Amino acid sequence: GAWEGVRMAHGGPDSHIEKAALPSETTGALMLDSARAEMRFEGPELEPSHVVADGQVRFESANRVATGERATYSLTDETVRMSGSPEVRESDGKRFIGGADSEVHYDLKNGAIRWNGPSRFFIPRNALRTPEATSENR
Repeated sequence: GAWEGVRMAHGGPDSHIEKAALPSETTGALMLDSARAEMRFEGPELEPSHVVADGQVRFESANRVATGERATYSLTDETVRMSGSPEVRESDGKRFIGGADSEVHYDLKNGAIRWNGPSRFFIPRNALRTPEATSENR
């Protein structure tokens, strides 16, 4: 099912959840750390539906690290919703920073990020590319 490959470990008050990359998935390996986490179950078979994490949340995927105070991680929808001054850092150096009232929605299937509330976006200078001169535009 959707939770195949999930390993949850608890150490004191902290929680750590890992999901190994499965051959049938495009999302790759994922990791969620937080002060507290709670798994929610739904349906007649009480299948795990999502994890609610609270306090110093850190979510890692192949090319992004997201931090905030609260997150809901849905394996069935393959999405993460994070709030409480969320920040997303991409492997190429881009950063998205939200305010205390901001919320970020991260779709793990296609990598799309959507923000609600005030946010800032930083692009490192070396990530900006200019078109190279070619014989057609000289």
